[in-house]
Amino acid sequence: MDDRSRLQVYSGLTLFTVFVNFARTIGLVYLCVNASQVLHDKMFKSVLQSPVLFFDSNPIGTIQNQLRLDFIIFVVVVVTVYGF
Repeated sequence: MDDRSRLQVYSGLTLFTVFVNFARTIGLVYLCVNASQVLHDKMFKSVLQSPVLFFDSNPIGTIQNQLRLDFIIFVVVVVTVYGF
């Protein structure tokens, strides 16, 4: 193989790698946004369907902190698994 064909092969492999990484990133962003929306909807629905007694016995700050903590744990797991 001459230098020109080697350059073409390396360029092709580089472009392929860039494309695969770009597609992976776009797919991961879509996955994370979708998972975040589903998680938010489920948590919001659960809070809205809770009986009034639940809100009387738990301060709103405690409820907010728990929801925030659940979301932070979810984000940390995604970052750990996918290595961002």
